[in-house]
Amino acid sequence: MVASVYDRSMAGFLVYSIATAAIIMGTFVSAAAIASSYTASVDRKTLFLDEYVLFKLSLVNSETRLRAQGESPNVDLSVLTKDFEVGVPQASHQYNINRNRGRSSSVISVALFPKKSGKLVIPPFTLDKVQTDPITLKVIPTPPEKVPEVFSRSGVTQSTV
Repeated sequence: MVASVYDRSMAGFLVYSIATAAIIMGTFVSAAAIASSYTASVDRKTLFLDEYVLFKLSLVNSETRLRAQGESPNVDLSVLTKDFEVGVPQASHQYNINRNRGRSSSVISVALFPKKSGKLVIPPFTLDKVQTDPITLKVIPTPPEKVPEVFSRSGVTQSTV
């Protein structure tokens, strides 16, 4: 009789220990799965002086939305004006639910027109204690035989409406 009481308490302890370990491991896996990431990317790293590059900032799994314009912007694109003419930024925000888990994403896209040839660096951007990597671009002078393209940029902001 004594052995069976001991066996039951050991079995209960084992079940409790396994369940606790599973909960703890699930917490670590969930925390790793929802860590936010902040990345910067371009559509190409080599371009001619008369071309533009599409620059994107992406923030995934964060409650923060990227804003380059409007009220309380949290992305300062003015750091790019030394080497680039900066187009009008476009922002998109999404929240997707898959298997009862949500995933948010916020993206800012902007066309950058280089002002000079050579190696140009897009500096890192920091937000919510996460930082993007810098991006180095190689801008090649336009060959004389190439016919220059004409670009027209326009946009409407809330301050002009």
